[in-house]
Amino acid sequence: MEHSLLERDAELTAVAQAGVSALAGHGRWLLLRGTTGMGLTSCVAEAVRRARANGMRVSHARGCPQETDFPFGVLRQLFPEAATLPFASPVFAEERQRIFHGLTDELAAQGPALLVVEAAQYADDTSFRWLRYLTRRIGRLPVLLLLSGSPSLDIDGLPGATGQEMSLAPLSDTAVAQLAAAHGHGPETARLCARASAGSPKLLHALLADLPPGPAPRSLDELAGTRYRDAMTRWLNAGSLPGRRDTALALALLLAPGSVSHPDTALLAGMTGLAPGRQAEVLRNGPSLERLLTVPLAREAVLAGAADAELGPLRLRAARQLYERGASATAVAAQLAQLPKIGEEWMPLALEQAAGQALREGSTDRAVQLLRRAVGGPLSADHRTTLVCRLGSLELFRSAEAGTRRIRRELQHADGPGRLTVASALSGALVACGHIDPALRVLREVSERSQDSRLIQTTKIVAAGIAIHDPQQWRYAVEELRTLADDTPAALEPLVCGLLTAYDAGAGNLSAHRAVARVTARLSGPVDPLLRSGWLGSAASLLQWADRLDEARALTVRGLPEPPELPDLTDVGHQFLVGARATASLWAGRFQQVIDEYEPVLHASLDRGVQFPHLLATLSLAHFELGRPDTAWQLLARAGSESSNDGWPWDDVLCTRARLYAGESRWEEALEDYRACGARMLHRNFHSPVAQPWRSGAAHALIALGRPAEAVALADEELRYARSWGTPRVVGRALHARARAVGGRRGLEALGEAVALLRVSPAVVELTEALLDLGRAQIEQGRARKGRETLREAYRTAQRPSAEHPPLPRLVRAAEEALALVDARAVRRTPNGVGSLTDAERRIVDLAARGLTNAQIGDSLHLARRTVETHLTHAYRKLGVSRRAQLTSRLLTSN
Repeated sequence: MEHSLLERDAELTAVAQAGVSALAGHGRWLLLRGTTGMGLTSCVAEAVRRARANGMRVSHARGCPQETDFPFGVLRQLFPEAATLPFASPVFAEERQRIFHGLTDELAAQGPALLVVEAAQYADDTSFRWLRYLTRRIGRLPVLLLLSGSPSLDIDGLPGATGQEMSLAPLSDTAVAQLAAAHGHGPETARLCARASAGSPKLLHALLADLPPGPAPRSLDELAGTRYRDAMTRWLNAGSLPGRRDTALALALLLAPGSVSHPDTALLAGMTGLAPGRQAEVLRNGPSLERLLTVPLAREAVLAGAADAELGPLRLRAARQLYERGASATAVAAQLAQLPKIGEEWMPLALEQAAGQALREGSTDRAVQLLRRAVGGPLSADHRTTLVCRLGSLELFRSAEAGTRRIRRELQHADGPGRLTVASALSGALVACGHIDPALRVLREVSERSQDSRLIQTTKIVAAGIAIHDPQQWRYAVEELRTLADDTPAALEPLVCGLLTAYDAGAGNLSAHRAVARVTARLSGPVDPLLRSGWLGSAASLLQWADRLDEARALTVRGLPEPPELPDLTDVGHQFLVGARATASLWAGRFQQVIDEYEPVLHASLDRGVQFPHLLATLSLAHFELGRPDTAWQLLARAGSESSNDGWPWDDVLCTRARLYAGESRWEEALEDYRACGARMLHRNFHSPVAQPWRSGAAHALIALGRPAEAVALADEELRYARSWGTPRVVGRALHARARAVGGRRGLEALGEAVALLRVSPAVVELTEALLDLGRAQIEQGRARKGRETLREAYRTAQRPSAEHPPLPRLVRAAEEALALVDARAVRRTPNGVGSLTDAERRIVDLAARGLTNAQIGDSLHLARRTVETHLTHAYRKLGVSRRAQLTSRLLTSN
């Protein structure tokens, strides 16, 4: 069968059977309905061909919408030789009956005939009457009457006994796949063809003619020709179903991504202007337009057939209908974004809401597009300032230069309190790019031009939050903050307190208890909106230093948008909050959480002019602890050089790099970076180890380099500041370094104290490292069994078998290596020699072999008798002897 007649067997069989009946003198009628492009014309043509082949005479007529008012128009086509058909109107009933009877007699006299009327919905009324007249008498005539038309064709009074009605169904997916395969396409392309043609043979054949070889196309531009697009246009413009084109255009707009998933009839009617009843009829009688237009290819083809002048008003009607009906801002914005002008007050509001939703979904680029449209609409000065600053902050993730330029342009037009808002955003953007001096200059200029004392105070406090990046400016800022602290308004005071508390904590003049008390006393008080994020950032940092990690993260949740929405980099407070949140997770040992939350931020901002050294360092350490040193080094390399920037985030880069060097036993490089970090921190009068334990890190490096005296001095200094702050983490970490530097029994005691402190802190990494060193020291001091138990505890601590606390691969591996080394030593200490004896055991064995009693040995070595007996018991087991008399021969044999 020809492809154009695929799945039309039922209709053609019905026509053939009716033809057989007509040839036998028992006429039949058949009504075929089908939408444009469904193959109705091909089906009728095939029926005509077969009828002629069977010897039937064929008379053919076609209705025309322009001739529905011409009486007898269709009959004149069926009976071109009939001279009795009048042209005048009206025709009275008596004359009409005579004409109808005469035409029927003529059919009966001429023999078997096929009468075909296509597009019967456009037949004139008189012709319709005769067709109904014929069907009531056709059972006694050798005539087959074949009527075809659109789904709206409805002829009342057709007798069911002598005929039937049939509708052409869309091609099945199986048939489409068969045709696609015949053109050399696979299953994926076949599925596209089924959806993009809605089973219409006309659309399908046009699409197959345009399809290029290879994968299924995703857009109209990927097709090899314009036949599909042109076929879609002709299909929509066909007059068989009025209103279909307008409905298709409306659906193509509404079903675009981000708009409406299932438009209802009322919404479509509001766009197309059709009456609701007529709109429902269009949807009911046409193929599944909604299913068709969910396919991007079909939507593009529909819209390609419309002019911009037509689509603009339609989009506007769609946007207004959606807005007034309470549709989502995203759906409204999908239409507004395509308008040439945002000219009504409700439009930028909808665009702003949609941008917010896009940000919450992690679609920053979409939010930027929407806000760019919104700022061009009718807005108040303050609202425009807010939107421009938000837009500039998002553009930083695409181009830092573009973002700062936009905000700088807005600063030139801003006035009053709005000027501080813009200046604060611009200075934050400059800080994010590493430009500290220009950021402070922007705020200084705003302060100098203002006469408003409240605005001047606020500006100075904002500037102090930025000055923390510059050692000299930070000292000046602290002095000014102390001056402001006495008469600062209540809403400004929390950030003043937070910044001064951070300074005092760093200088070593404050305990964690007092710092936390200052913070918690102000968390429920009023805060100026411009300073809120900065206050939360400073408070979160102090709580994090105090190892109140869950509370610190809770504050960051209050101040930062929920991922995947990106932080506002024009807000210096957001920058502090990002650092506090990442570091709180890092200190809690939640390294994968750090990566999951902040690698998206990093990927969105790097290589676009934004600097995130602290975040790079934090992520680098997370990968390092998870056993990925190569990734850690790659991240750290992206931070660049710290030599040109004195900001505190670069301290993190130096300390992290030192950690990585230490992990590779490159102790000279580690020591250099630790000392460089310390020099920078001391330059800012930051002595406490709460942020970076550079002294203990340097001490470990010095121990490895064989310089314990220098290590002791650094460890003692860190321990003094750590005890001043007073949290178990910092004290335990400093004690650990001092214990290793001191060594011996005093070192072992200090390691035990460090472990005890770290056990009650959330410092899982520091605890595991201290346990490893404690286990090694115990073994070196002759307490092998206790040492092995400690090493096993270190292994269990690093394993952390739970979903909330997954294992720490680097430390697990270190514990496994330490345990393996202990086991290897145990294997080497065989009973055939003295190599397995400790120094104390060897001295006692030598004296016992010379015949001294246990009491004499104790007196000689100043040991208790019980101690001598214990050492001899261990020595007997190691040497494989059971009594004192065997010692001499065993020692001689071993030697």
